[in-house]
Amino acid sequence: MDVKETVRAHLSQDTAGEWLLILDNADDMTLWGRNSPTTPGVTPLTKYLPKSPSGSILVTTRSRRVAAPIAGKHVINLMEVTAEEAEQMLKSLLPESSLADREETELLLEKLTYLPLAIVQAASYINENDASINDYLELLDSTQEDGVIALLSENFDDHGRYAIATNPIAATWLISFEQIRKAHALAADYLAFMACLGEKNIPRLLLPSDHEEKDILEAIGTLKGYSFLRQQGNENSPQSLYDMHRLVRLATRNWLKKENSLSKSTEIAIRQTAHAVPYVHWETKDTWLLCMPHAQTLRDSGFGENLAERYELLLKVGICFDWTGKPTEAVEIFGR
Repeated sequence: MDVKETVRAHLSQDTAGEWLLILDNADDMTLWGRNSPTTPGVTPLTKYLPKSPSGSILVTTRSRRVAAPIAGKHVINLMEVTAEEAEQMLKSLLPESSLADREETELLLEKLTYLPLAIVQAASYINENDASINDYLELLDSTQEDGVIALLSENFDDHGRYAIATNPIAATWLISFEQIRKAHALAADYLAFMACLGEKNIPRLLLPSDHEEKDILEAIGTLKGYSFLRQQGNENSPQSLYDMHRLVRLATRNWLKKENSLSKSTEIAIRQTAHAVPYVHWETKDTWLLCMPHAQTLRDSGFGENLAERYELLLKVGICFDWTGKPTEAVEIFGR
């Protein structure tokens, strides 16, 4: 017996009465017959959606590419949690004594980028380990990426979720990364590329551009749809800047490590950045100032030591230091 077909048939009947069907976390595009060849004998989930004037279907998803074909013009965008909402959420999860230091509380929420799942996980850790907010901040500020990922990989209890739904935030993102890789390879490539750069003010001009503009916009749109990227301003142009949540960046790098591809991704980023960034002229000064932090991140990555492009990038970084009145740093770079 096909349970999905049985449910569809029953709810489509007038005798079913009024009903509400909720499909939660519908993020995998392949289940809806999108962006992959349909496996013979496998029916997309859209075929199982009941139709009745007495019923409503609520689908929650982080992917607009899933939402739009299902809901059409009825897609409702949920705004990101504000700082005030995040603070209220944390207050509901921690004892008042843990929130005595308002500055620490605000700093924790900022470092968690106001993500509800990250807030719940942090509160659970603090409660279970009788820790303070400052203790958790020190763990988040660990210079070791693996340590932060281990913290984000802790299972936790959340009474608002099903008992089996205890996936920590790192595992939740890992599932999303795999879904993106299956459904949109270019978006996955861009995610890996950006995770090798700094997390703020990533210029679009650094992204590999040997693709159709339509494909580039779709790839960026996919990452924005999952809230992995935030675009500064509303303009979609080669001058656009993007921010990546610090925790998303760390989780992506952990994903690349698990796939044994962090070194390869970093080398791709070194080559691309060396080619994309011009030598310093007064005409290109603004561009260079934007690219400089990312060039320095790649310089300090520990990868690509034998790449010719790495030394081209070092030369450009050194020249930029010299032009911006930092001769000591320039000499240090040229000595490498």
